[in-house]
Amino acid sequence: MKQIKYILFALACTLGLSSCMDGDWSNPVTEETQNVFGNQYLTETNVITIAQLKSQYASVIEGGAYEQVTKSIQIKGIVTGNDIEGNIYNEIALQDESGAILVCIAQGGLYGYLPVGQEILIELQGLYIGGYGMQAEIGTLYTSASGSTYVSRMSRATWNNHFKILSSGNQVTPLEVTNINKLDFSKDAGKLITLRHVKIQEANGKAVYAPTDGSVSLTANCANRSFEGISNRTLVLRTSTYSDFANAIMPEGYVDVTGIATRYNNTWQILLRQVSDVQTSTYVPEDVPTVDPAGSGTATDPYNVTAAIQKASTLSADDAGIEMVVKGYVSKIDDIDTSGTYGNATYYISDDKDGDVNALEVYRGYGLNGQKFNAAGATVIKEGDLVVVSGTVVNFSGTTLEFTTGSKLLSINGEGGNDTPDEPDTPDTPTGDSNVTVNVNGTVLTLVNNDVTASGTTITADLNEQGWEDKAAVTTATLSDGTTITFAKGDGTTAPAYYANTKGVRIYAKNTIAITGASKPIAKVVITCDSYSGTDYVGNSMLYGTASGNTLTIVNDNTEAKGGVQLRAQTIEITYAN
Repeated sequence: MKQIKYILFALACTLGLSSCMDGDWSNPVTEETQNVFGNQYLTETNVITIAQLKSQYASVIEGGAYEQVTKSIQIKGIVTGNDIEGNIYNEIALQDESGAILVCIAQGGLYGYLPVGQEILIELQGLYIGGYGMQAEIGTLYTSASGSTYVSRMSRATWNNHFKILSSGNQVTPLEVTNINKLDFSKDAGKLITLRHVKIQEANGKAVYAPTDGSVSLTANCANRSFEGISNRTLVLRTSTYSDFANAIMPEGYVDVTGIATRYNNTWQILLRQVSDVQTSTYVPEDVPTVDPAGSGTATDPYNVTAAIQKASTLSADDAGIEMVVKGYVSKIDDIDTSGTYGNATYYISDDKDGDVNALEVYRGYGLNGQKFNAAGATVIKEGDLVVVSGTVVNFSGTTLEFTTGSKLLSINGEGGNDTPDEPDTPDTPTGDSNVTVNVNGTVLTLVNNDVTASGTTITADLNEQGWEDKAAVTTATLSDGTTITFAKGDGTTAPAYYANTKGVRIYAKNTIAITGASKPIAKVVITCDSYSGTDYVGNSMLYGTASGNTLTIVNDNTEAKGGVQLRAQTIEITYAN
């Protein structure tokens, strides 16, 4: 018994030492002066709302960066999600009346003392706030093996000194969502929601949430499931293979899905907290005005969105698509590139302004008559505009009907209609007017040398079969015919590296790829890229190419020497000039 007392005393001393404060904003905490969980010396002195916090650090969050909080700022909120069934790992979701945020903690069993409904106070001084895929998070810094640094899990000791339990059993009412286009990334990311009356596309009575048998592609040990009629670039149901319900069969038919609505860039990722968060839907959709198909799909008589979807409904993923002209309201905008190289936009059009009636995605489309949105004097679209779009409608991945890359606007609110762009269609790049045209279609990046004529001779390099060491920097690959592919750091901070899990080379901000033909110039380069968590890793919007002699050079340009979107090249198909 005496020995046990000594052990307990030693343990108490150890716990006391591990509770030293990170800053001078509160008194030292020991086992004798605090409860088991949290810092009881914290008081509500400088409390701001979660929305105010995210607003103060908006540029950091949206830029995928991080910043340490250097002054005493506090937030308080109610826990809405934890690790109770293992799908939310080492973090909790915290929400107040203004917004929500994720808090990263290197500890298991968080649900035991931070159950849903627990109200807590957090002192932020000394902690970091940042954005991972533009999802706001609180924690400390972590540097990965590849050299990337971002906000991640704080130690248990650090966490214990930065929070205080205020009350328990608070009611949490999920935000009811009947139209995913109504969610706002800046206001709603991190919130608890219930997505009403949806179907999980892969549910067939046998498929499970997150199998490990190779039947579904996994990213970071998670499976992304789609919802019927909603692009997987817009929304996915994300489940960890380590969750307690990973091998539970997904229910068929209409369901209501409750979970934490996190974002990864412009994709919503719903994280279930427990398997019971998916229930058979009893929701009866409100009567939505019926719109009859109309129009003939021409410039003088455009289809309405209902008619366009009906016309394209027979397309498969392998079909080339259908050329058509469609008229509709801009119901949601994901992105408009008004300052980069591409000058295009991704948005949705519908037969009503709110997008409640049939919505059709316009993926990386251009402005009036093909003019880029970054051109001087270009008219930029906004939600509610009535537009006429001309282009090719495809069935992306066999799941989503959309205008593919390269569509153009014929009119905006009745204005426009001529066939001659007011500005040149050639983008400005840091090196002047490029002689290489860049095009992106899903995960395929194509660069065409406009100074030469393509032959029928091609060669393909599989970057997963070059014998490179995993996570090591790469330089040059020499193909069987003597053509070389040279990867370089350029003006970036991180050199290109091979990653086995993404089956190719990661080209970071301002990195370059120089492809040199052994005997002939390069006419065209087609790069197949990786896709992860709804993001197609095809490089930054400022990516450009130049051609000189037998060499075509690709630059993954960016406003900074780090950050942005990686170009994760898996295969490179090279077409030579005549």
